[in-house]
Amino acid sequence: MDTALKKIIENILAQAKYFLNNTGEFYPFGSILTYEGEIRPVGAYTGEEFPNSQELLNFLENAIKDGIKNHHYMRGGIAIDVFLTPHGKERVNGIEIRLYEKDLFEKRYYTYEKKAENYFIYEFSE
Repeated sequence: MDTALKKIIENILAQAKYFLNNTGEFYPFGSILTYEGEIRPVGAYTGEEFPNSQELLNFLENAIKDGIKNHHYMRGGIAIDVFLTPHGKERVNGIEIRLYEKDLFEKRYYTYEKKAENYFIYEFSE
């Protein structure tokens, strides 16, 4: 994995951990990498107190794809709060990260759990 992609993933996981430690969940959100090498958080707002997660995801996905296509930024990623089911095991809390660049679409998965007062995030492997 290249350094830029790693920076996006690290930024998204840090944001996810912040949201989990403060609210125990999160709506879809993302990060983008500018051509200047800056990582910037991105989000969507519908004006609703409890927005539909799929609507937020669609908005973010379209915005990131369009931004890459129109050369506003190089890469982007979106985090989604999901449930994962390892083979033959009970479902667990997870984070799906969708990664985008010009000719790339990739998904990565992480699990999380609360221990004492903090959430811990782990790379998911089946």
